[in-house]
Amino acid sequence: MNEIEKSKQSNELSLYESLGIVPPKTKKIFHIIGGHIDHVESVCYSPDGLKILSGSWDKTIKEWDVKTGRCIQTFTGHTDSVESVCYSLDGSKVLSGGSDKTIKEWNVKTGRCIQTLTGHTSGVTSVCYSSDGSNILSGSWDETIKEWDVKTGRCTQTLTGHTSGVTSVCYSSDGSKVLSGSRDKTIKEWNVKTGRCIQTFTGHTDSVESVCY
Repeated sequence: MNEIEKSKQSNELSLYESLGIVPPKTKKIFHIIGGHIDHVESVCYSPDGLKILSGSWDKTIKEWDVKTGRCIQTFTGHTDSVESVCYSLDGSKVLSGGSDKTIKEWNVKTGRCIQTLTGHTSGVTSVCYSSDGSNILSGSWDETIKEWDVKTGRCTQTLTGHTSGVTSVCYSSDGSKVLSGSRDKTIKEWNVKTGRCIQTFTGHTDSVESVCY
């Protein structure tokens, strides 16, 4: 099992191979990847595990080769820090969310921006695709979660209920539900069809930074 660690201090990524049963007893470092000129805020693997994607405060997204640790390409277009990145399920496209209040979708093969989604009134902190790739989910400091139609680029619904910035969002595997984490110290689960909050989880004493099913 490979792991990526991001560093805000050194602007680098560390790629490890975990040795032994999880939790790993030891870690063998593969690469320390440097190339961003500011903090690395978000990292993820491609679906085939051969590439890494990183988003940085330097306003760029970089794609890396896992074996060599070399940068394959750099996506440019955001006008402020990149806060969240992810691949589509087939690895052909990339999503990014930025402090410039936009979500950008990129073609991995060409490196070009396919579309820019606008509608949030503050920085976008988290982005992801639905399992079938037809929808995009985004969370923002404006306290909302938005769902977008990939084909049209239009916002199909806005989920409201958090009382502080939304830091993390994700779909359930069947796309029928959504999870969100917030600076308001809560986790909310939502019904995608109705747009209503199903339940709110409380118990954290500080900001919730990451959620997943």
